[in-house]
Amino acid sequence: MSNYSIKRKIDKSGRISVPVTLREILGIKLTDVMEVRISDDALVLRKVEKPKEEAAE
Repeated sequence: MSNYSIKRKIDKSGRISVPVTLREILGIKLTDVMEVRISDDALVLRKVEKPKEEAAE
């Protein structure tokens, strides 16, 4: 996967929007669950994969 970088400001509610381009590259849809964690000095955002039996519903 190629590196892609973009800067975003945090809004008054503490949110950061994920640009459409990044969501498309990573296959993230509006109802997907995301995991947010700290790794060293960075926030890591990862799509939580649904279990196979749940994905088939």
